[in-house]
Amino acid sequence: MLNNTEKVSVKRKIYVLDTSGIIGRFLSQKSPNITTNGVMKEVKDFESRIFTENALKNGDLEVCEPNEGALSNVQEVMETSGDVLRLSKVDLELVALAVTLQESYLPMVITDDYSMQNVLEIMKIPYRSVLTKGIEEIYRWVLICRGCKKIYPNDYKDPDCEICGSKLGKKRIKGHKN
Repeated sequence: MLNNTEKVSVKRKIYVLDTSGIIGRFLSQKSPNITTNGVMKEVKDFESRIFTENALKNGDLEVCEPNEGALSNVQEVMETSGDVLRLSKVDLELVALAVTLQESYLPMVITDDYSMQNVLEIMKIPYRSVLTKGIEEIYRWVLICRGCKKIYPNDYKDPDCEICGSKLGKKRIKGHKN
């Protein structure tokens, strides 16, 4: 039980915006909105750039980068799930920013990227889609030969099978949503 001198720390919600969140014009008026420089560089269309510039100018959007520990943590999860085959450096940074913010906030990631949602689900970080339905279950990804079906580690660099010479592809393996 708390005595009268102890303060209860209540974390505020913060929205972490992926490119799809910006293109979908998501901007909370009640909670802070934040993104990364990488996402800002991905925003190409004129209307979304104007939207983003106005949000920055009005103080409705902030740009921040994740800490190194969070980047390593997310990279490890991406490698384990196989999502490393499908997610970009910008995606890694955005999820890592949500992890970084968990120390002081309750982050909610705004993204339509299914692979990113997969990693967020595994890490138990809340997310919300803007323009799509969102994922229904967790998936793992493996690198597999299209010919002989040999499975390779996700960090295998050659695009061809060392056994039969066929091209390698990504294959989704169903998991379950927690």
